[in-house]
Amino acid sequence: MGFEYKEEELDLTFKGEVYKFRQPSAYEQKEISKTFRQADADTDAVDLYINFFKELGLPEEVLGKMSLQGLLDLFSYAVGAKKN
Repeated sequence: MGFEYKEEELDLTFKGEVYKFRQPSAYEQKEISKTFRQADADTDAVDLYINFFKELGLPEEVLGKMSLQGLLDLFSYAVGAKKN
């Protein structure tokens, strides 16, 4: 029997509602890291985080209501740096 990869689904609970999104792939994590490194002073980090999470399936309406710290914590959770 071989290895079977299944895309992991993650949860975000915001104001009592649960939102499902997929865990980013290694390639997506690499790309977002590259995007942050290449960003200049005029780039808004909040927009980078929101666009990243929209691509993973979270609604912009929810992301736009979160604090920057909330987005940072969600990012750490999504990439596996922080366990919930």
